[in-house]
Amino acid sequence: MFTKTQIAPELENNQSSLMLIGLNHKSAEIGLRERFCFNEQQQSQALELISKVSGVLESTILCTCNRTELVLVLETVEKRKIREEIEQILSFLSECPVSLFSSALYEHQEQKAVEHIFEVACGLDSLIPGEQQIAAQQKSSYALARQAGNIGMVLNRLYQRAFGISKAVRSQTAIGRKAVSVSYAAKELSKQIFGNLEDVTVMLIGAGTTGSLTAKYLRSAGVQSFTIVNRSIEKALDLAKQLNGQAASLENFHQILPSADIIIGASMVSSGQYVLDYNQLKSNLKLRRGVAQFFIDLGVPRNFDPRISELSDIFLYSLDDLENVVAENINSRTMEFDRARLILNEEVISFLKWKRTLSVRPSIKELVTYCEKLAQQECDKTMSRLRKAGFAASQCSELSQAIETMANSLLSKAMHLPIKALREGFEQDEEIEDVFRRLMLGKR
Repeated sequence: MFTKTQIAPELENNQSSLMLIGLNHKSAEIGLRERFCFNEQQQSQALELISKVSGVLESTILCTCNRTELVLVLETVEKRKIREEIEQILSFLSECPVSLFSSALYEHQEQKAVEHIFEVACGLDSLIPGEQQIAAQQKSSYALARQAGNIGMVLNRLYQRAFGISKAVRSQTAIGRKAVSVSYAAKELSKQIFGNLEDVTVMLIGAGTTGSLTAKYLRSAGVQSFTIVNRSIEKALDLAKQLNGQAASLENFHQILPSADIIIGASMVSSGQYVLDYNQLKSNLKLRRGVAQFFIDLGVPRNFDPRISELSDIFLYSLDDLENVVAENINSRTMEFDRARLILNEEVISFLKWKRTLSVRPSIKELVTYCEKLAQQECDKTMSRLRKAGFAASQCSELSQAIETMANSLLSKAMHLPIKALREGFEQDEEIEDVFRRLMLGKR
């Protein structure tokens, strides 16, 4: 049997388009964002529901403390209808009426969508520009979508390029080396409030990655007194030992809360389930005797009931309040951002060029199939002549294999340049596809 020339598998619909829908720290305040901070189970449910939306071929969902974004590959131009169905899915999962969040959603198409995804991967669109955690979160969202069967040719290519760009930007620019984390911003805010931190008592709620990093920054800034609070008392004890501090469980930390000057929330909670609520703090206020307490909430969903800011001598800062702290650091990195965008822009052009070539794949397949048919016909004619010339069956078998091998080699070499021209040249000459088609039809 004649060996077929290998070409990449075709997209089911070569007129597909990209759409990104989401909300982030720029479009929605923290009270709204935390309602869309879906856990992994909810994200899986979202992917399942989205896969059933007519016109959606591929999809991913990314949820972080500062953004919830859906990336879709569509085979239909009915984008308004798809947007409405996506809004209903988000409303169902968040238990939030569409009317309360629709205006906070941004929507990007094609090039803008690609640019945004690459910017997110590089940390250029983060609340803390240059932060590195987002790249890992993006990889997790890709893996979850792939496991759910929602990843196809386009998103696979898109995210592989995003991961590559993230690595390139961090290795070729100083953005990663000069990045500011929320933990660093919390330390800077503490210094702005108190100046000298040596006599300040800090209570840190949450001994995970963010909590541990925050503690180390504060220790380097001069803090001597720490209380570590965590669900797992073992983790709290371990971090407290490193800081020469004390540990407490979530069940009894309220008893020692009045002794802390700064309380930092870095725990993982569910939306509306605060580690500290209004009534709990109000009952402790008299023990402070009018001495102010400062609460820095690094969580989304939030750790502290936002109503506590209404209490006298209580000052509450959320992630959104850290923007001013971060802004001072951004100005010194303008040149690095420009260098990163040069890398990013080249990759956007490259990806869009590849995506446009998907539209000519059916023509490539048709051309290859036609040439394979011609080659097989000529092989059959040659073997027929050999048999009529009196060649033995054993000889014909060997000759047939040699002739087909030669024909296949010639076909592969002859088709290489036309296929390359069809894939790459059509962008400079939009009529090239028609030229190949007329050539093929004319030979028939």
